[in-house]
Amino acid sequence: MSYLVLARKYRPKNFTEIVGQAHIGEVLKNAIEKKRIAHAYIFSGPRGTGKTTTARIFTKALNCKEGPTDKPCDKCVNCQEISDGNSMDVLEIDGASNRGIDEIKALRENARFSPAASNYKIYIIDEAHQITDAAFNALLKTLEEPPEHVVFILATTDAQKIPLTILSRCQRFKFKPLSTTDAANHLEKIAKLEKFNIDKSALRLIAGISNGSLRDSFSMLDQVISFSPDEKITDKTVRDLIGLSPVELVVSFIDLISQKNPKGILEKIAEVAAEGYDFLQVARDLRDYLRKLTFAKYLDLEKNIIDTLLPEEIEALKKHKERFAEHILLRNLHLVNKCIEEMRWSDNPRIIFELYCLKLMQDSASIDELIDKLSQLEKEAGSDEPTPSAIPEKIKTAADFKFEPAPKPAPVKIPVFTPPVTKKADPAPAVSATPLAPESKSTQLGTKWQALMADVKTQKPFLADFLETVQNKKFIGNDIVLYIAPGLYFDTIKGSLDAIETIAKKHFGDTIKIRLEVLQSAKQPIIPEQKKESDVPEVEDNDTEDAEVPDEKGGEVFEVASETKKDPVVSDTVIKKVVDAFHGKIIDKQG
Repeated sequence: MSYLVLARKYRPKNFTEIVGQAHIGEVLKNAIEKKRIAHAYIFSGPRGTGKTTTARIFTKALNCKEGPTDKPCDKCVNCQEISDGNSMDVLEIDGASNRGIDEIKALRENARFSPAASNYKIYIIDEAHQITDAAFNALLKTLEEPPEHVVFILATTDAQKIPLTILSRCQRFKFKPLSTTDAANHLEKIAKLEKFNIDKSALRLIAGISNGSLRDSFSMLDQVISFSPDEKITDKTVRDLIGLSPVELVVSFIDLISQKNPKGILEKIAEVAAEGYDFLQVARDLRDYLRKLTFAKYLDLEKNIIDTLLPEEIEALKKHKERFAEHILLRNLHLVNKCIEEMRWSDNPRIIFELYCLKLMQDSASIDELIDKLSQLEKEAGSDEPTPSAIPEKIKTAADFKFEPAPKPAPVKIPVFTPPVTKKADPAPAVSATPLAPESKSTQLGTKWQALMADVKTQKPFLADFLETVQNKKFIGNDIVLYIAPGLYFDTIKGSLDAIETIAKKHFGDTIKIRLEVLQSAKQPIIPEQKKESDVPEVEDNDTEDAEVPDEKGGEVFEVASETKKDPVVSDTVIKKVVDAFHGKIIDKQG
């Protein structure tokens, strides 16, 4: 008889023998006892955790001659055929090689036929996530409403790739990775049954390296036993065979890093290269040790992780956990992880390893230290004389400083130029959409114009700035005529006449029109004769007059109240020439 590997020889035969998945075995046993058998199941989880094995045990429990039962006999014809893999009613399909739509169509046609000699026809599809989307769509209807005698079991290591329409039609069981303790205890039982001469520390090391996969643990144990069948197997034997770095090597690296000895660490790297170790594997072992050191820093070493460590590792962790601050330890773990990522894609991993080993020895300040330094600088900046560098007793806040408002700048007096004001003796009556009293017509027109300007400022503030510069306005018939000199202001207001007219209709009536006229040089406002200072009548502060533009058709010139104070006309000859040049008058704001 040919040799049978440990993983096949000690494969569980019933639900009680499944290691680390007791919760799943309990649910399946209860479902069989209560006859609540679903038509489709999904077993998902990492490799080597018992998905296919559990599916076979469940199949035997359903098709056993004494069943369905939660304790298959494993002696009847059906159980033997399922164990040997030659049952006609139990089909194991590899989803990686039978992933197309043609294979799924054949499966659907075959599912219609009743089982030959069993209670159920069961399909176990391994690596189901590799089936194509088209094939899943072809399976969808059959999976949702299969014949009463059909049960589907889909095993996968990546359930996220299975369509949601499939997941929602199946009962899903998640297989979890085995803990190092469970795997080591099971390996110890197998070692006693096989009478292997192997240390418990070696078994714990194998269980830890397998990362929760019991099948990987069995394969590694087979390899180690074949390597030294006669001598006693220790953890050093396992490390040499698998290629792991010795504990002493990793500990020596941590010692040199904690001592900040760059010369020593470069010499150690040269020694590692001379002995032929893989630098990438050394970096991984260094990362694993720093991870254990992080756990030792935060957890009680004796109560939490001592059962998974080698004796020499425990002594080294107790020594090293006091040498590194928490923030340094976390930073170093992050740096080693980055080192491994860069080494995987580098053509010279040794250079990357040397660079990061030197980085691991550099100091870095913690957040608390940075806050203390900032508070010290703040205290020194707030005092007139320099203070010795020391940690301040209290961090200064904004309340410790007195802020005084900056002095207001003196007002700047700027001369303002305004156009001259003339008034018609007998203006022609204006035609308005709204009847106005003769004695208040001009005032009401000005009031309505002010209301119009207020709306324009609200809706179109940019346009309002241009309209405020218009000094010459006349109401002629149903038109408001604006006299503007040619240029930017004229073009801007002309392009917005429709918008101004729409707002004006709210205040002057629907028949109102806004019209522009070019203010030619011949029609410039005329400066009135200069009056003596004693002849100037007293006026109120908020009274001002608008310039009138001569027009043959006549019209009502309306006044708009202004906040500009009216001042006497300057009578000086030189000033008068300046006024003539600017077509207006100068207002002295110093008074």
